[in-house]
Amino acid sequence: MLRTVSGLEFRLYKQQTLRRRIARRMVLLRIDTLAEYVRFLQARSDELRTLQEEALISVTHFFRDPEFWDALKHSSPRPLLRPPTRKTSPPLVRRLRHR
Repeated sequence: MLRTVSGLEFRLYKQQTLRRRIARRMVLLRIDTLAEYVRFLQARSDELRTLQEEALISVTHFFRDPEFWDALKHSSPRPLLRPPTRKTSPPLVRRLRHR
C-alpha cells in the first residue's frame, strides 16, 4: 500500500523499523490489531501518507526534538532503561516483537 501512495520501495527497509513505525501509529490511533490498522489504511489515504512520512523520518530526528524528550519525561509509565517484561509490555508490542 505504501508503494502505491509514495512510489517508494520499502522492501529494503529493515522489517523491525517498519514494524516499530506501524506499532507507533497504532498506539497513537488506539488501534489494537494489525487487521484493524490495515482496514483503517484502506479507508484513509491520509494515514498512508502519514505512515510513509514516519517511515522516512531520519533516525536521528527525535534525538534533536526537545518537545519529544519533554513529553516522554512526563508521560513514560516506567523507566526506559529497564527492559520490558511480559507484564509491562502492551500486547501489541509483544506480538510485533515476537514475529
